[in-house]
Amino acid sequence: MEVEGKVLSMHLSGHRIALVSQNEGETRSDTVSVFDLEGKPIATYETFPRTGTTDSALRWACYTDNPERFTFLGTTDEGYKQFKIAEPR
Repeated sequence: MEVEGKVLSMHLSGHRIALVSQNEGETRSDTVSVFDLEGKPIATYETFPRTGTTDSALRWACYTDNPERFTFLGTTDEGYKQFKIAEPR
């Protein structure tokens, strides 16, 4: 099981493990990598780009595998709360 960048968190759901890793390239986005429990890769997704000077990024809160969904919580630079549910496409 290999991921690029610094691993920030991990979630287990069913027979899968999902890891979020931090990328510091141009987009400053994070990558979610999903593996089976034997370490074989299933999918990789890029998350929302981090914006602003105060790391206002959405923080990954939950992963479910049936249906496959990612839930993110955070705040905007203006202090508003964010709650987003994302599904892979």
